[in-house]
Amino acid sequence: MKKTRMNSTNMTANNKRNIRVRIIAIALSAVAAASAIGVFAGCNSGSSGSTAKVTPKENVSTLDKSKSKNKSAAMFEFSNAAFSKAKKAAEMFNNDSSAGSVEKIMKELGLTSLTITDKKGVVIASNQAEDIGKNIKKLPDRAIFNKVVKGLSEKLMNDPEYQADGNTYSILAGVRKDEKSGVVVVGFNDPSYAAIAGTTAP
Repeated sequence: MKKTRMNSTNMTANNKRNIRVRIIAIALSAVAAASAIGVFAGCNSGSSGSTAKVTPKENVSTLDKSKSKNKSAAMFEFSNAAFSKAKKAAEMFNNDSSAGSVEKIMKELGLTSLTITDKKGVVIASNQAEDIGKNIKKLPDRAIFNKVVKGLSEKLMNDPEYQADGNTYSILAGVRKDEKSGVVVVGFNDPSYAAIAGTTAP
């Protein structure tokens, strides 16, 4: 009986040891698995880090938007200056439309051309004598300003055109002649447009 009890006790002890060994083995396996997951996660993290290299592109995009915003602001300011010149020409002509007034206005405002129409769009004053009496919509480079005559727009400016002679840009800007009718179109050169457009003259 004593031997049986001793054997039973030894078996119980052995079982306990075996269970502990198994528990330790399971724990070690869990730790190993956790480490493996950590390494894998680290690899994935590194991979996402490499994907995150798009950040510079995002910075470039933000920079482009900033440049675009600055360009728009500069263009707005440039256009306003052109319209102010046209409004000044209209004011001067309305105050004095006598002979020689066109030349006087052009000289004072630094214009290369000046075209003024009545409410029907017929040119009543111009530095180009052959245009007087014609409807502005028949003048190829100024036909667009008939929209101002018709009241479809209060003011217009053409796309500046590069002039190799003088390395500058020619501008045409038009505003209503007065509150009721007509249009005043001024032409002038301005080399500063190259900087506004963000380009160098050809």
